[in-house]
Amino acid sequence: MTSVLNLVQSALGFKRLATSLRPQITSNVYEIYYDEISGNVVGIVYRNLVFLKGVSERRMNWHDAVDYCKTIVINGITAELCPVDSDDSWEKEFYSISKSLYEALKEIGAENLDTYTWCSEYSKDKAWLQYVGDSDVYTCLKDGCNFNVRPVLVLRR
Repeated sequence: MTSVLNLVQSALGFKRLATSLRPQITSNVYEIYYDEISGNVVGIVYRNLVFLKGVSERRMNWHDAVDYCKTIVINGITAELCPVDSDDSWEKEFYSISKSLYEALKEIGAENLDTYTWCSEYSKDKAWLQYVGDSDVYTCLKDGCNFNVRPVLVLRR
């Protein structure tokens, strides 16, 4: 019965109508990113990055964080750690957007916004961290520290 109902809804455009009625942007104009299969909100788009609303349940070292991201696939895109430039351009850019990004993520129900999260590699022994709650980007030892992971999707538009 359910498959017949889905077929009828699809034929009549109900699914398309429901998709068009969902919010496309947050109140501060970030695009909302949806899982195409479930229709659930999964993140906020900034440029070509989707900051996912979920974070890892546990803290882990950087190497485990990289592996953790590989287990998350949304809309055919495998998650990654947030890419950070080796110069200070990401630090400046993140500082300028973090308060509005924080509010947008909060609006979609994001978890653990006031926690450090791993980012890309900085050097052989260190990796970047970012903290949306206080607008900062730091470095830390890959093996000597344990932090949460807020994966991102890199969109190839």
